[in-house]
Amino acid sequence: MNPDPKILVIQPLPGIGDLFWFDAALQSLSRFYKAPLTLLTKRQSQAQHLYKNSPYVKEILWVERPGRHGGFLGWMPLAFFLWRKKFSVVWIFHKSWTYRWACKLAGIPTVISYPADLRWLKMHPIERATLLLEKQGIPLLREPKFSVSETAKKHVKKKLLSYKKPWVAIGIGGTEPSKKWGSSHWEDLAVWLSRSQKMSVFLLGGPKERIEAAEMVLTIKNKGGEAVALTQFSLQESLAFLHQVTFFVGNDTGMMNGAAVLNKPTVALFLSSPPLSYRSSLVAVKPMPDTQDILLSQVQEAVDQILSSAK
Repeated sequence: MNPDPKILVIQPLPGIGDLFWFDAALQSLSRFYKAPLTLLTKRQSQAQHLYKNSPYVKEILWVERPGRHGGFLGWMPLAFFLWRKKFSVVWIFHKSWTYRWACKLAGIPTVISYPADLRWLKMHPIERATLLLEKQGIPLLREPKFSVSETAKKHVKKKLLSYKKPWVAIGIGGTEPSKKWGSSHWEDLAVWLSRSQKMSVFLLGGPKERIEAAEMVLTIKNKGGEAVALTQFSLQESLAFLHQVTFFVGNDTGMMNGAAVLNKPTVALFLSSPPLSYRSSLVAVKPMPDTQDILLSQVQEAVDQILSSAK
């Protein structure tokens, strides 16, 4: 093996959660090659924040699709861009042929990608990536924990020092309305968690959820419960916070996947997307067939399951 390999990983799925799906593969490849990786991905993934000071990802590159790398001939400027980097090995975690063409034209000696097999194309991206490593004889690390900034952990701990543990994070965000449980459901759950379970409840979201979270805090208080809105944390701070909670319960979002790759007990509500089970810490909750909604009692049962297993 090259004593100083330059390893590129291409993972162009755009979401934060999508990138978390591949974290075990990234850590496994870095360990196998005994070197940190370069990751080519899309800006929406926020990879520059997720992997800031990462021990296994040293560099982030952007694929501009749509943009200069898009369209029928977009693979040609991408090939020139990669040629200048002089990579020795590339792993392509995507089914598009354009990335393979670009890497071949860039002169990368070893190009590893999915075969042109319909069975592979029908698999979930996590399953495809896992099988690709297996076929190449790369040992897949079993549920490695995502690396979180120590500075961010200290900052969050200091900021929330006055709140008694155990802490629970409720992920109220969602990229699509169809993936979001109703605010009234979350409010009722927060009341139950803060009153009956004696937990400090935090409503975790982004700046877009700021007004919604503030209104929910007031409603929860009026219903006899307590909650704190956390909508101004950076991505690193949100992950550092999740590192310190007892468990997470929330919509199918990037933060849900973040809690899962931190190996935190995670109750995930899959209202309109296929349930995931790529981490043993994930407890998937699906809608009732007759209502197409998730009942409060279902989520409470999943939480009870987590609390019972922790005793």
